[in-house]
This record gives sequence, C-alpha cells and structure tokens, in this order.
Amino acid sequence: MMLDKAKEMVRETLKRYPEARRSDKFLIIKILQNYYPFLELKLNFAELNKVPSFETFRRARQLLQNEGCEYLPPKKVMDARAMKEAKWAAKLKQESLNISSNI
Repeated sequence: MMLDKAKEMVRETLKRYPEARRSDKFLIIKILQNYYPFLELKLNFAELNKVPSFETFRRARQLLQNEGCEYLPPKKVMDARAMKEAKWAAKLKQESLNISSNI
C-alpha cells in the first residue's frame, strides 16, 4: 500500500516538474514540499547539488551497520530485514532453477 502511494506521488511530481526526471534529489525535495508541507522545507535549488543524494546516506548507513556492526537497528528491524533477504534468496534460487531447466 505504501509503495502504491509513493508511486502516485512520484508520478504526479514527474508530470508536474520535468526537472525531477533528471534529479532524484529534486524529485524527493518536491515530494516532501508538496505532500508533507508541515516539514516547512526551505531550500535553494541552486545549492541542492552540494548535498549528497539520499541514496548515498542510505548506503553509508548500510555499510556502517553491515560491515562495521555499528549503530545497529533494533532486533525487530534486523529480523524483518533477514526475512526479506531470505525471501529474495529463495526467489532468486527458484528463478535460477527455472532458467537451468529451460536450457
């Protein structure tokens, strides 16, 4: 459900702001400004390129947590991530078997 809502936000933002088609940062900022006005974001878009992408921050967090075991999330979050990873691994294994059997 959350993904459907996010897709609709992205669709409308891409439609309304062509610049968002070139820049994830611009896209995210516009979504936050338009759908979450209570955040009161005041940004100078000319300065936006000085800010690392949100994905860069996500990757840095992931590296700290996975490689350095620093600042780990709560056990509940770790368990949910492990379950999601196991589901993906099973799916990939099944797809691999399906491809192998079709060769």
